[in-house]
Amino acid sequence: MTNGDRSADGSPVRAGGPADRDSSSPASELTQQAANLLASLPTDVSPTRLAQTFPHIFNKIAELWTHPLRLDPYFDSLLIDQRGGRQGFSLGVALEILSLKEHYQTVVYPKRADIWDGLHPSNSKIR
Repeated sequence: MTNGDRSADGSPVRAGGPADRDSSSPASELTQQAANLLASLPTDVSPTRLAQTFPHIFNKIAELWTHPLRLDPYFDSLLIDQRGGRQGFSLGVALEILSLKEHYQTVVYPKRADIWDGLHPSNSKIR
């Protein structure tokens, strides 16, 4: 770090915006795994804006695609601000994520039945 990398008070300045990203870094382009997933999705759920605007997020989705117990919470973390003060996605990108999540949870890995589902008091035939 050079002296030019410090703020007026002497503290380090960290790069953080998209303009600061190296275009050859993995976060700025889709992995082969992500590109393959994008190509395999039906057109009506293909998140092209998400993949173009936030390739690092789509790369993570592709990485978790065969792990529903990990991808389901990741979808939720993308759609629900749990840390507070986040800007959020544009409406178009948010709708793509929501559409992809619905496709994933209904077509790719439908909700799995839980052995405890039938034991809930509201489902019981014994009263």
